[in-house]
Amino acid sequence: MVYEHYDFARNPIVEDQAFSLESKCIRCGFRILARAIEELIEEEKKHRTACVLKPRQIIPA
Repeated sequence: MVYEHYDFARNPIVEDQAFSLESKCIRCGFRILARAIEELIEEEKKHRTACVLKPRQIIPA
């Protein structure tokens, strides 16, 4: 499978003075919340293998 560089939209979230990172899959809308970027990246990797919607097929020219 080939994934585009920007297959997740990332946003910082601050609620009640607590900082976290949100990541949303652009294909299926799955959301991930994490406290550290390392945790967020690891969860994104896990989701890429389990995402129900496959990436677009790249057709060679």
